[in-house]
Amino acid sequence: MVAQLTRAIKTRNVFMHFLFFQKKMEETQGLQNRLEAMEIVKKEAKDYYEKQDYEKALKTYERAGQYLGVLFKDEPQHADPIKLTLEMNIALCNFKLRKFSQSICHCDNVLQLDPKNIKACFRKAQCYYEQGQSELATREYMRILQWEPNHKETKLALQKLKQDEKKTFERETKMFASMFNNKSTEQVNTSTEQVNTSTEKPTTTTTTTKSFSKHQEYLAILLLSVIICVVYYIM
Repeated sequence: MVAQLTRAIKTRNVFMHFLFFQKKMEETQGLQNRLEAMEIVKKEAKDYYEKQDYEKALKTYERAGQYLGVLFKDEPQHADPIKLTLEMNIALCNFKLRKFSQSICHCDNVLQLDPKNIKACFRKAQCYYEQGQSELATREYMRILQWEPNHKETKLALQKLKQDEKKTFERETKMFASMFNNKSTEQVNTSTEQVNTSTEKPTTTTTTTKSFSKHQEYLAILLLSVIICVVYYIM
């Protein structure tokens, strides 16, 4: 029977596979035969993954999920552990293909089966990090550390995330400072021109006062921007 399953799988015709499994279901009632049938498909997917053909690996793992519903229709005690592994592998393939939203969905499927699955939580955090959602990534990393305080990979990932946030903060601060310096230089140049012409036009005193008032406004805007960045970094 396993040999027949192997020949069917090698045809790589998903529809024919499905019909084959339905037709032969009664002939594969033995648990061992059904487990071996699933292993064949999983091995095919693993071979694709090791060759870095993530697209084919993903499709094959998804095909295995279809077979799972046929072979273990009324046996969740056998289906759930296999489903968990398939969901993890599908999440990994999506991550490699940079399909981060899909990867997060499959990580959530794993967490429904196993709410404290560290691998799923870590993969989910990686997806959020790649999407630039540092707050959500930090939340997932902190969940892992609650379950396993000495988890080395999570500590390193969290440290890298904090370093990236610090660099972003410093870069934005420099950007705001540069913007302020440019505006200040423009205002000083304008004020100097107004002072030079004050002997000819006394009324420019009012204009100079307004210029300095604008200078104070830019200073207040810079200060507010820095405060916002500090609050964001602390959070």
